[in-house]
Amino acid sequence: MGLIVGNMFWILIVTGALTTLVGLGALRPRQGLKDGFGGDTDDAAALLLIRHWNFLIGVTGVLLLYAAFHPEFRTLILWVAVASKSAFAALVLAQYRTFAGTFAVKGAIGDIVMVVLFLLYLVAA
Repeated sequence: MGLIVGNMFWILIVTGALTTLVGLGALRPRQGLKDGFGGDTDDAAALLLIRHWNFLIGVTGVLLLYAAFHPEFRTLILWVAVASKSAFAALVLAQYRTFAGTFAVKGAIGDIVMVVLFLLYLVAA
């Protein structure tokens, strides 16, 4: 676990950047829905929710980047990220057959890896 604690700055930079990039889906919600989940919609309410969801993911990414430079906030930010990423991964994997072969499954697996890293840090710190 010393390896994770010793490299947490870089872990937060990489995971924060990746998470922030997902948040850019707020700019093109229909494309994000298609690329991420294989779906499409013209429903204004659904597109608004997708845009907002992507924005919140982006905020989580920015918070992870902030935590890299402000260790005094890491614990709180990491718990928020663990909750968010765990919920997303659980929801996607619970419907694996629906989303198999989509970026959503790859994202869920990536989020699980991040959650494990974050939890190992939280236990060690």
